Amino acid sequence: MMKTVVSKTGVEVIYPCSVHLLANGEILECEYKSDNVGRDLIDYICDQLNIQEKDIWGLRFVDTFEQRHWLDLNKLIRPQVKNVCPIHFHFRMKVYPPEPYKLLDLETKFQIFMQLKLDLMSGRLCCGPSDSSLFVALILQYTYGDFDPERHSGNYIKEKIIMNQSFAGEMKAIDLHKHHLRSLNPTQIMDLFLRMACQLETYGVDPHLVENLSHQKFNLWINYKGMVTYVEGKKSQHIDWMNINKIQQEDNKLMVHLCSGGTETFFSLTKPECNYIYQSAVDHLIYFTTSGTQSTVGHIGNDSMEELHKDLKVFEKLENSGNVASESTKRQERSKYGVSRISKFHSPLCQFYVTALMVFAIGVAIELYIAFGYNSLKHYIMKIHRKLIEKYFWNKLSKIF
Repeated sequence: MMKTVVSKTGVEVIYPCSVHLLANGEILECEYKSDNVGRDLIDYICDQLNIQEKDIWGLRFVDTFEQRHWLDLNKLIRPQVKNVCPIHFHFRMKVYPPEPYKLLDLETKFQIFMQLKLDLMSGRLCCGPSDSSLFVALILQYTYGDFDPERHSGNYIKEKIIMNQSFAGEMKAIDLHKHHLRSLNPTQIMDLFLRMACQLETYGVDPHLVENLSHQKFNLWINYKGMVTYVEGKKSQHIDWMNINKIQQEDNKLMVHLCSGGTETFFSLTKPECNYIYQSAVDHLIYFTTSGTQSTVGHIGNDSMEELHKDLKVFEKLENSGNVASESTKRQERSKYGVSRISKFHSPLCQFYVTALMVFAIGVAIELYIAFGYNSLKHYIMKIHRKLIEKYFWNKLSKIF
């Protein structure tokens, strides 16, 4: 129920709303006034959660017709939700950054981690059996810490973690948690989780069913890569954000004007659904093309990354030595990296470099274990051992085997 208060400027009307957060189903009770825009509310929520990176978040709500909407941050809140009662917003990631593990703001990384956990459980983030077992194992390590035989007996996975969760997958995840993730702290777990998730094909994808001028139905994917169309499960068109001049909406028609001069037209089933797609597409276009929109606060700068590669010289491509079991690596043909040697540390960021190297090496070790088994992995580790200079890093790495 709205309430009125008397202030120095007169009588003001205050409207209550509930915001469903990502962490453990928490709800934040908020209020807004008649003159508040969406940006006021999202800024307040981010401040309450100590989130520095505010541009990637949004508030989603559902109207009386079960149609999803994004709250327009540049417009007044009240007209957008006037037919919604009670008002429930869902705090969700609207724009997925391409490399979330590079964020330095831990609270932002935590919220992205929670969003991706939700995506895995709902099936929005899809992966194969090998990857799904590793995702579940990482979540177990994050939730319970190191495996404890007194506390973790039998199948101790009591809740749904991932779509199409199977008993065999749970047993494999428990084995990974028991033998190969010991001593990893929550921050390292989040880094590994985010690094894996952002390389999946469906990372950050919000699929929409649309039609073309010939009334042919197909799926329109929107994420950091651009706007991608899939016809009968096959990729048919990819429009990069940098190739888009502007996006317009007319009723249920979405028009994408290209820098080359052409126009791609998509038709949605309804006007509200088209508006939902339009909001998402425009926010992505602004974020990935407007200068200064992607804040450098909280990101690893290019200079720091170049310095990391230059000083450590540890990221070299592994030789292609056979079939790899990970479905995502087969599907995307992504490169794998290993440890070659460690040079002396002269950079003032040496502690960060060591941590980054350890997290990456552990991720490679786990993927190699899944792909080739223990004996092949042991041979590879011994080969690395002969090349390492610093015994400190080897001692840390050997603890997981």
